[in-house]
Amino acid sequence: MTADPTVSIVIPVFNKIAFTRQCLDRLDRHAAGGPSFEVIIVDNASSDGTQAFFETPPPFAFPLVYVRNDVNQGFSRANNIGDRATRDRRETLILLQRGVCGTVRCLMDAVR
Repeated sequence: MTADPTVSIVIPVFNKIAFTRQCLDRLDRHAAGGPSFEVIIVDNASSDGTQAFFETPPPFAFPLVYVRNDVNQGFSRANNIGDRATRDRRETLILLQRGVCGTVRCLMDAVR
């Protein structure tokens, strides 16, 4: 990965750490050979171990930024928070729901 990702992927989350991990794993599998990207997780005050997972996440092939909200800000505000966290570093912004991580290959092809 380069020092300056060209794509920032913002993923708001609230609980369901297993789905978040699955999404990150899928992104990790498609990191090689595609555009450089970073992932910004915006946690809407999860109470299921999400915060603990991101305190020491496994190594991924992309930069990972974790932003935790003290209260659930909702999906739209979480996207805006993620956007502000990336504004100076990216050319392309992708707002992603965990449920569509199965289409990661399509996303990566679209930004090539």
